Amino acid sequence: MNELLNKRKSLFRRVFIPMCILVGFIICFIVSIASYYDIFGEINGNSRSLFDQEVTNRAHYLENAMVSKWSNMGFEIERINQVTHDYIEKNHVSLKQLDHSSKDSQKLLKEISSELITLLRNRGTTGVYLMLSQGDFSGNKTHYYPGIYIVDNDPESKYESSNSDLLLTRCPVELVDDLDISMDSNWQPSFEFEKDDLEFYDDIFKNFDLSAKDDDIAISDVGRWIPPYQRYGSDTYSISYILPLIYNKHVYGAIGIDVSFAYLQKLLPYHELDKDDKAGYILALQQDDTHYQTLFVSGPYYSSSIKQFSTLDIPNDKVKYIRENVYCSPYPLKLYNSNTPYSHEKWVLMGIVDKSQLYGFTEHLGTIFSIAMFIILGIGTLLSYILTRYITHPIVDLANHISQTSGAISRVNLERTHIIEIDQLIEAIEKMGNDVLASASRFTNIIELANTKLAGFELDYVRNELFITDGFFDIFLLHDIDTKNLTVEQFKKIFKMFDSVCQPTTKHNECIYHITSQGEQIYLRLRYHETSEKCVGLVEEISDMIKERQVIEHERDHDVLTGLVNRRAFQRQMKRLFSIEMEHLKIAALVMMDLDNLKSINDKYGHDCGDSYIKATADIFARYSPKNTIVSRTSGDEFYLFYYGYNSKDEINHHLQELKNAIAVSTVVLPNGERVRVHVSGGVAWYPQDSTQFEELQRYSDFAMYTVKHTVKGEIGTFDFEEYENNAIIMKKRMDFHELIDQNRLIYYFQPIVDIKTGKVFGYEALMRSTHPVLKNPKDILSIAKLEAQLNNIEILTWKKALESYQTLSLKGQVKKEHKVFINSISNQFIPDVDVSIIEEQYGSILDKVVLEVTEDEENNDDCFSKKSAVLKRWHAQVALDDYGSGYNSERNLLMVDPAYVKIDMDIIRDIDKEPDKQKIVENIVSYCHERNKKVIAEGVETVLELALVYHLKVDYVQGFLFAKPEQMPPDINEEALMVLRELNK
Repeated sequence: MNELLNKRKSLFRRVFIPMCILVGFIICFIVSIASYYDIFGEINGNSRSLFDQEVTNRAHYLENAMVSKWSNMGFEIERINQVTHDYIEKNHVSLKQLDHSSKDSQKLLKEISSELITLLRNRGTTGVYLMLSQGDFSGNKTHYYPGIYIVDNDPESKYESSNSDLLLTRCPVELVDDLDISMDSNWQPSFEFEKDDLEFYDDIFKNFDLSAKDDDIAISDVGRWIPPYQRYGSDTYSISYILPLIYNKHVYGAIGIDVSFAYLQKLLPYHELDKDDKAGYILALQQDDTHYQTLFVSGPYYSSSIKQFSTLDIPNDKVKYIRENVYCSPYPLKLYNSNTPYSHEKWVLMGIVDKSQLYGFTEHLGTIFSIAMFIILGIGTLLSYILTRYITHPIVDLANHISQTSGAISRVNLERTHIIEIDQLIEAIEKMGNDVLASASRFTNIIELANTKLAGFELDYVRNELFITDGFFDIFLLHDIDTKNLTVEQFKKIFKMFDSVCQPTTKHNECIYHITSQGEQIYLRLRYHETSEKCVGLVEEISDMIKERQVIEHERDHDVLTGLVNRRAFQRQMKRLFSIEMEHLKIAALVMMDLDNLKSINDKYGHDCGDSYIKATADIFARYSPKNTIVSRTSGDEFYLFYYGYNSKDEINHHLQELKNAIAVSTVVLPNGERVRVHVSGGVAWYPQDSTQFEELQRYSDFAMYTVKHTVKGEIGTFDFEEYENNAIIMKKRMDFHELIDQNRLIYYFQPIVDIKTGKVFGYEALMRSTHPVLKNPKDILSIAKLEAQLNNIEILTWKKALESYQTLSLKGQVKKEHKVFINSISNQFIPDVDVSIIEEQYGSILDKVVLEVTEDEENNDDCFSKKSAVLKRWHAQVALDDYGSGYNSERNLLMVDPAYVKIDMDIIRDIDKEPDKQKIVENIVSYCHERNKKVIAEGVETVLELALVYHLKVDYVQGFLFAKPEQMPPDINEEALMVLRELNK
């Protein structure tokens, strides 16, 4: 009995002690890894990096606003100087008397007051001023100069056409009534300069004189950002930027903008740095490497402890702290060019945060880590003890029972332990032989009965034995190998022949073989399981599955007409290149091409000829582009060519020149026999010279192409950033856009959607139209709205104007109560709750007739759509997925939106009676939608043959010019189209 106890004790120790050691090792390993890699230090570093990045992003935003937006007044200064020039040349005013004569200054100020208001609106600042002075700031007495100072305390709000949101701070008494702008409580008729101001402004005007007399010095080089000052007679602090007004090399005044501290508070939101608001921004002037003068402090937490205009001492260390507990992240703002009068003035935006807030997560994590280690140690030891006792007890009993069995027996009968695994092991030993034979027999029968070609093998490394199915290598197209006497080494040698055509998959222990022999291509999938003793594998032919997948992927990623990469695939490839494969880019160029004469060909010869022209031009792009160039058709007449992986621009320019030469001599024979020349305009944006962001390269190449089309045409222009910034056409379009919004010049036309079975009107699509004399195209309106960050205003106007028009038609009885109204929505925009409430109050009676059309060139915004879905559900409204199949709406959108209606893009419907591929696409869409109780609408039906084809493909509704064109008053349905429907329904 004692011997048995000793054995149990020995077995217990053999299990318990290693388990305890394992628990201790795991804890030591975790602690060592944390210490070796300084995980907590890394977390602190990441916290600082995230904070630094937030400050950097905000500094970039502020720097861009100060340099590119607020201080970019060259266009307005040129116009004001021109007005001054005209007045002086016509003897309306005298240059010498401008800063003295009330009469002369009033004439000029009255004429240019509208330009100042325009400048204030365009620059989005809180103030603009113009002072007439020729720079005489001598003496000690107070100086007075005529001028105008206009203030807008909330530049982000919608401005009033009556200028009721503006205030006059400085203006001659005689002009107050003419300007019709309210006077500020601190209004004065002129600019007043006390003794303390004279030396400061005398220095500024001396630099202005240098610019006036020296043509090599640009006006912008003498512009100066003025540190914070109090607006005249008020408590409001502002920073200002001032530039000279020059006539005939004489300075006659100064013009400037100001940005108030209240507005800077909005632009520098301290709460973005820390959720508990124990952080802030400081705008400062750097005095030397360690001393900074504070100009502006954002955030209440530090406003009391860090005074405005005080000096901060910040050590020049890698990690900077103010005092001992405040982390500081300074970022210099580049406001002046080098070698300019004020290049020594270094403005800095710095973010500050309490050290306990910045590293709070690390301290909390350290406490949790320590507690977790003690818990793991205690629980691990306890579980080791319990498991050891539980495991060893039945094993010791079983061992004792076996050791007491003596004598030769033909069959071993052991007492069951009532432990499933041990009892199963006893049974398995008795049945092992028969089971192995039965398993082998079943596996062979399964392979013989399978329709798919299968082959299996087993390598026994211990016994050096091989088992393979009959004719194993036939599946590899090797029919002359005798597998009966094959050894393990011979099998490995033959299998190694296929290493060059083997490609591992993402799954563990799986690979694909692509074998070509005598024109026959097959795909085989190998799955295997390998240990130190055996390797078991199964080979399956999957050729049909692979080829079908390749066809589907090709149709998904390529344009039906040209065979080029479509928009969706192009965007996907660009996203990959500009994120995870940036090392492949090197020197690259994005070229946007546009067909100059496609519309005239369509109008003159028809869309068939237009399609042939597009296809032939696409063939030229593909034929004369290097092999690794990505060529894509992104819309009807627009193409992108992306050249990348080059070491110099000259290499790409060489390829572009070859392409230009080929286009210059190319002609296209149309289906009607006519021969036309190929005319293409293009624009090039360079990586990384112009930008490292793909979206910016798109805009820049589009701008370069747009510039070519409006100048020389037929050329490939290069992007010019300065021209992009100052382009008068873009500025005019922006002004036209704001005029369109302010004057509410959007109206909505309605096009009927017809039930294909009854011929009755099912509903109307509301289509945006503009009454603006210049800005007509809805696509241009949306494009400018996006650039101006006004998409939300367009979304609000769309809902209100479309519902207003439809309700008016409904009240007049021009549309029936059961008719639906389809309204296009911008996917990534959601109107505010206050506007939703207004819509529900004014148009609640028709909201259940609304069908929201989800459509946009970009990917849908899940968050916005979720909000819209909640509102639509409250209205009992429905959703339609627009432009399906165009490449803008992917299958993901179909699953995410779950629409009641799917509208097939008109490019698929056009000429569907002539193109079997389009018919197959529509047939698949209809089948998929009908299985899920979704209705299908065919857009752009223009011919009787197209109507007949979509009818036989079982679409539910049709829309297009064959039935009616969009009109402001709902049009009658074309009788000829209705007759065709009646015949089809017979």
